[in-house]
Amino acid sequence: TPGDMAVSGVARRVLLGLLLPACLVGAGWFMFYRSGVHSHRCNDHYDMMEVSKQASSTDVRKAWHRLSLLHHPDKQSGLSFSRYAYLHWRLARLSMSREEAFVRLSESYAVLSDRERRAEHDEYLLRCRAEQFSEQERRRQRISRFAAVEQWKFSGGLSSWVMRFADQVSLLAAEHQSPSVRAFLQWLGDRLYGLVEVLYSNSSVVSLPLLLLFVLGCAVLIMDFLVPAAIAFLTYPFTLLYRLMGLQRRKEQRYAEEIQLARQRQQERVDANYASSGATPGRRYSTRRSSRLDRHGGGSIAQAPRRNVALDTAKHEARLRQHESLLARLDRNDPNREATSSGTSSSTQPSSRRRQTRSSTGDGGAGGGEGGKRRRSRRQREDEVP
Repeated sequence: TPGDMAVSGVARRVLLGLLLPACLVGAGWFMFYRSGVHSHRCNDHYDMMEVSKQASSTDVRKAWHRLSLLHHPDKQSGLSFSRYAYLHWRLARLSMSREEAFVRLSESYAVLSDRERRAEHDEYLLRCRAEQFSEQERRRQRISRFAAVEQWKFSGGLSSWVMRFADQVSLLAAEHQSPSVRAFLQWLGDRLYGLVEVLYSNSSVVSLPLLLLFVLGCAVLIMDFLVPAAIAFLTYPFTLLYRLMGLQRRKEQRYAEEIQLARQRQQERVDANYASSGATPGRRYSTRRSSRLDRHGGGSIAQAPRRNVALDTAKHEARLRQHESLLARLDRNDPNREATSSGTSSSTQPSSRRRQTRSSTGDGGAGGGEGGKRRRSRRQREDEVP
């Protein structure tokens, strides 16, 4: 996205952000301090001591102690980084070496600490500034507007094209005699003259490579840093929305994968229950019902009736065994079993005769005989129980 494109080269843009201002400041310093404007500056001791004209002798003494420690060649080891950077900036502004600056500082302190010499220095400043003003006026009269335009034509291809366009406009104005066009040309001439006054003062021409470096640095700064930063700022909401949508999509995909994995594990658990019980599932059943059966013992719906029947059969067999063991205990603990068994022959004879007479009778006897068989068979079964 454009936002990622703008953020990807952070280190390169930081480097450009540090180098380009340094190049521009260096070019500006060269254009100003190496031009004719700087060469005609007055020897101002107040500027050298960094004090005002109304400063007292105490202020001058304090400034002397502070700047002498800063410019002294033997006092450079204990300077901090900020003081060291300020020293180099001051030396570059004065266009002097450290030793020259210290000598000049001593001379300025000697002038400003003496009242008579200080008054003479004030008069010198007034004369120097008046001469500077008159010299600028003379230079202004010497360099006419047409000469400035002619000099400016040869400074580069783009400027020459602009000047040719200005010539065409001037011809058009001469043909039509338009007051508005003449006023515009007057304004343009003033602007060009002011630019040429700065660049070509004292007949010193600033080198064209520095101007090209200045223009190139501005173009690189605009195209490589400001434009991508503006694009990133304008497209940041869309970039943020795109990233949020991607996060939501990945979250939904992860959630779907977890659901599918849980279903696979549930199916594997159900298949394991089928395999352990040996039963074959009849029909497909829901995960909800199968999970209910698993909570109550595992398995499936097809196995539930079979498991209940086996449970009932086991309970019935246990009850039969309990009943048989109870009858056997009663037979072992009864002392009158033998007496009753010996007396059964005499006591049972009439009954046997009655059974025989009943069995010998007609239809009714047949029914009675069947009933007797049932009773005998039941009694025999009871006797057969150990």
